Amino acid sequence: MISLIFSGLLTGLSVGVYCLGICLPVFVPIILQTKQNIKSSFRIVLEFSAGRLFGYLFFGLLIGWLGILIESNLVHELVNLAMFLTGLVLMVVSLGILKWGIKACKIVFSKIRVPIILGFLTGINVCPPFLASLTYVFNLSSVTRSIFYFLFFFLGTSLY
Repeated sequence: MISLIFSGLLTGLSVGVYCLGICLPVFVPIILQTKQNIKSSFRIVLEFSAGRLFGYLFFGLLIGWLGILIESNLVHELVNLAMFLTGLVLMVVSLGILKWGIKACKIVFSKIRVPIILGFLTGINVCPPFLASLTYVFNLSSVTRSIFYFLFFFLGTSLY
């Protein structure tokens, strides 16, 4: 279980700058849209973070359950291949060779003003770190382990 905690935490830490780049364009306008005091701004940060956490835990539960449900070795091998490919995409995106498009996300996110919903949507954003994490937890074949992974993934990304 310790290795699982470190996997989630270190993955979150390693992609936190990327996640920050995705969340800030969505999050900052909410903070700036009205004159806020420190207390209400902090409440918005907590709501947004809770939405992200719920998104991660929901998909951790769902994908962990699918990993248990689907017992096919072929499917698990295909998921291993997908994990390798998403890892490559993650490296290419982090090096700036490939730009991961977020224009569609900006259009959708600009219409929603509820911090917890925006947090949930950014938490389930189909980006390379999230896809790599989904493929990883699928092969764990455990709902509990998948949820723990995403909990620590959330903590790692939240430090940024």
